[in-house]
Amino acid sequence: MSNIKFDFIDGVKGDEVPNKAIPKFKNRVKDGEIGCWRAHMNAIQQIVRENISSALILEDDVDWDIRIKEQLYDFARSSNALTQPLLNSHPPKSADPTYPVPPDAKTIPTDISFDSLPSTALPVHSPYGDNWGLLWIGHSGMNIPTPSSPSPEKIPRGRVVRTPDNTVPQIQHLRSYYNDWAERFGYEHHTRVVHHAARAIGSAGYAVTQAAARKLLYAVALDEVDRGLDFMLGEYCEGRKGGWKHADCLTTNPALFNRHLPAGWMGADGDIQSDYKTGFREKAETDNVRWSTRLNMEVLLEGGTEFVDQWPDE
Repeated sequence: MSNIKFDFIDGVKGDEVPNKAIPKFKNRVKDGEIGCWRAHMNAIQQIVRENISSALILEDDVDWDIRIKEQLYDFARSSNALTQPLLNSHPPKSADPTYPVPPDAKTIPTDISFDSLPSTALPVHSPYGDNWGLLWIGHSGMNIPTPSSPSPEKIPRGRVVRTPDNTVPQIQHLRSYYNDWAERFGYEHHTRVVHHAARAIGSAGYAVTQAAARKLLYAVALDEVDRGLDFMLGEYCEGRKGGWKHADCLTTNPALFNRHLPAGWMGADGDIQSDYKTGFREKAETDNVRWSTRLNMEVLLEGGTEFVDQWPDE
């Protein structure tokens, strides 16, 4: 319904993955985490095997706003502002003074307004820029890099801020592992921030380049599986796994792709959550998505334009 074509890849049951198939095996994590790790690595392996230049990996329970293509276009403009060199700059210079490597552990650049983005060199390889490795646009929580973040000497701290972005709910409706991110940084209602990834939670959706996919197969597929996939991806992005500098992982708060939470028993939300969720959800919902594609399916199928807003302004 969003004019997006998908190729489905089979999931993996963690209890069917033997210990001998887990690299550097010491202690077995939850079966749900093992299955998630193996399925994502299979997808990344396919990207490498088929020599795909870049691909978006989504978990099967994600949801997105009906206006996703507009959101992705705006995200591309923001990612260019953070990573592409300024137009006609010699030597190449970024609008973010902490990119590609912060000059020190304390500098916090001035926010770049989406309404006055700098002129940057046109990208050659991707509309999102020529320097990104991973676009982490589906998550359950993402911190904004500061001097107190992991690897402060590696992660750039530039931000592109759009206010208002009417696809973003008011602050009281924002939900993530870092629920207070907007208030903590003093942002207003309907604010979207594009920045480099730090302390990520959740792997609902992310894009990778061919080069990044190859690095991930080395750094994540062949390393010890001692925690959830999102933590392992986060360590890669922060330059703490694989021996590289930060991996140019860009993200957005709030996420563009979010997990859909169906009505019914919460233990059915996912293989990992089934171990500790026992409540009952009366009404289906998707965090941070105003015009949910899933919840507006009937309207879309009927060709309507009066969409249900999950999080109307109060």
